[in-house]
Amino acid sequence: MKSYVQIVQVPSADTNLQPSILLHYDKKRYLFGAGEAIQRTCVGRKIKIRKIREVFLTFGSRGIWEGFGGFPGAVHDIRELMLVMSETHKFVDENITITPVISSPYNHKFNNETHKIEGFYDKKRPFGEFLKDIDDNEELMQKMFLCSSSNEVKITCSENNHEENLLFNSNNISFENMQNKFKITPFSLSVTYICEGHSQPGKFDPDAAKALGITPGPQFGKLSKGENIVLDDGRVIFPHQVIGEPRPGSIFIIVDCPDKNYIDSLIQRDIWSTYYKTGEKKVQLIVHMVNEDVLNDSRYINWMYQFSEKVQHIISCPSLCPDLITHRKVALQQLKLNRLSRDHFPLPQCMTFQSKKDQLNLENLLVTGIKPLQKFILEPTPLFLEDEVPLPIDLESPENFEGLDIYLSLAKEANDNILRDREKNNAKSNASGSNVRVITLGTGSAFPSHYRNVSSTLLRIPGYGSVMLDAGEGTLGQLSRQFGLGLNAFLEDLKWIYISHLHADHHLGTVRVLKEWNRVNHGNDRVIYISAPWKYFYFLQEFSNIEDFGWKRIKVILNEDVCEDANLKKGILGINDLLKDLSLLSFSTVSAIHCPWSFSMQITHKDGWKVAYSGDTRPNENFIKLGMNSTLLIHEATLDDDKLQEAIKKKHSTTSEAIDIGKKMNAGFTLLTHFSQRYPKIPNFIMNDNCNKNKLGIAFDGMEVKFSDFWKLPYYSNALKALYEWNNEFLTEHLTYPPLSLIDDVINTINTLLYEAVGAIEQYMHHLPSSTISVQEIEQGVHQIETFLENIVDRNFDAFELYALRNIFVVPENVRGWMRLKHQMVFILYVIF
Repeated sequence: MKSYVQIVQVPSADTNLQPSILLHYDKKRYLFGAGEAIQRTCVGRKIKIRKIREVFLTFGSRGIWEGFGGFPGAVHDIRELMLVMSETHKFVDENITITPVISSPYNHKFNNETHKIEGFYDKKRPFGEFLKDIDDNEELMQKMFLCSSSNEVKITCSENNHEENLLFNSNNISFENMQNKFKITPFSLSVTYICEGHSQPGKFDPDAAKALGITPGPQFGKLSKGENIVLDDGRVIFPHQVIGEPRPGSIFIIVDCPDKNYIDSLIQRDIWSTYYKTGEKKVQLIVHMVNEDVLNDSRYINWMYQFSEKVQHIISCPSLCPDLITHRKVALQQLKLNRLSRDHFPLPQCMTFQSKKDQLNLENLLVTGIKPLQKFILEPTPLFLEDEVPLPIDLESPENFEGLDIYLSLAKEANDNILRDREKNNAKSNASGSNVRVITLGTGSAFPSHYRNVSSTLLRIPGYGSVMLDAGEGTLGQLSRQFGLGLNAFLEDLKWIYISHLHADHHLGTVRVLKEWNRVNHGNDRVIYISAPWKYFYFLQEFSNIEDFGWKRIKVILNEDVCEDANLKKGILGINDLLKDLSLLSFSTVSAIHCPWSFSMQITHKDGWKVAYSGDTRPNENFIKLGMNSTLLIHEATLDDDKLQEAIKKKHSTTSEAIDIGKKMNAGFTLLTHFSQRYPKIPNFIMNDNCNKNKLGIAFDGMEVKFSDFWKLPYYSNALKALYEWNNEFLTEHLTYPPLSLIDDVINTINTLLYEAVGAIEQYMHHLPSSTISVQEIEQGVHQIETFLENIVDRNFDAFELYALRNIFVVPENVRGWMRLKHQMVFILYVIF
């Protein structure tokens, strides 16, 4: 059996302050820490997030959201979510025992086995009783998350609903008077995890077997499996006579010590004595999630020296981590788009962390800084590896543009044509709102992918402030890459966040944006406006009880309060302040045709320009009326035209429907966004010649365009076609996604065969005379074989997982042969071994 620990995500500007760490067993995965962007990072690093069965959260002074923000997006079943969150006792399964060690910033000592912290440890009770409580609250939870067991949403906007919500309006929501629906106890706790693998069977000793007169062959195999054998002379040989003592399981520790105030509570625990160099249990690996003040504290350093000198230490300290770009494919795509326009497609920015330490000075300890994809093999032989750690992206390398001569030529041609036509478009440069800038931070739907994060768009209004339209998970990371060292200046300028509806891909990034906004504006008296469906503010208020993100400084506006098609109007206080602060004439919404409490909106500025934003919706006549004569329409275009029935079922718009809305609205320009992730780079429609050249553009993550420059976007279409000629992984248009249960069963079967094959090879090699090959050479060789096979499986099944086997025969002939050949190679390898 092979097991290892791997670093999935490290602190960086586009992720979060806490790392995410994967524990890998043959048939099961465990994740420690689930901060924002974990989904996207796993996609980019080919880590199958759906194979993760247990998640262990980390808290501490960095804030709960830092270790939890990516969890809701990764877990969609609310029953499973509650069970995972409730698992705070010692965890035991077929692979491992995990013991949580709780520490707090208060200087008191307590015993881990007996001390219970109310609100963190649940009292023990029958499991059935626990499930009953979940069932009792299921109706409430479904209302919160707006989902049903069939994943179909029923839209109900009856007159009674409006009357019921009359008392819940913007005037009644404040920090002081909003009632809690759950009892929440604030806490500042940190959780360290001690992870112990179960003991492993001892190794078969072929020399001892031969000394007993046993002939190599089937008898060796039976004894290795724990079976007795009877020799020809009648002697019974028992397994313990030829198999060594069981090996203790590997042990690693994930330490979360957010700042120096936690040190005493952590290191004074009685439990540690067992794991010190003088104790009976030997630790192989310790990952330290710490701040720099912890590393400067002698108490913590002395504690590190209590463990064996053979322990591998990995230090995760945000101020000591280089700000590496996590999403590499996005950066390389942006580099290529940058050749079209340096203004419209700026390169991603890196932050500079200020550190007081030049290096870690820990003599006689095996210490390294944390890096993505570092791996520590636990079984069969402890081994620290960095061969998979990605090299920093070299944006200056000419290799980035190899094979793109046609694209570069068309990019130059596009810019020449823009220069030629500049004079006839000069009037647009002087039009109302010409300097208003649109930045599309996230342009994908449902979940993040390599190239498109989930929804978020900025409007930057010079002299007045900035508006954020939706904030999906990872939005702060997108902002960090967009603005770099100018992030604080942007957050000082941010005045309003608008949430269109309560689907996760539109709001899960809001808390982290608010936390950072609150930090940057801590020394002033600014407020920030949040407009959203009324139920969203229950979540914000409840979460503010356990983490301060600046709730007291939020001015609440309900989307219902400004809804044009509502039957009942309500008095509004905050809207007038919002209009005044941003110099707006109006802000209004209409109900979208999507899910309950979903909205489309428009804003009109005193300077005369107007923006309409659809959110998620089917084509909607009420929205056309609301946004009539908009300067800019930002409309979702989730699906291609051949997916009309799916668009109707899921209550989204196709590209042609979105374009048609722009025409009916008489919009000055239509910007399409919110593309399905089945079109990872570019939607298929742009590969055709069916778009209005003067009034239509598509959004990319990280794109910046002023109102006066929108006319330039259609000039880029030929270059984009050349760049993305092999778009969408070249098979998506022919194949549909397979049932995940089928794919999991196939891959698990293959993995089982792989590890059994490797085990058989290892067993055979151990039977060879010791003079032929050493034990160390055997273990290194087996590890190389195993890694080689795993890489082959990963590469081939990345493709396999995308496509349904039932559609294999509709693949074009020129592609089908290539696909069949690669998979045949994989299965041939398994047959050989």
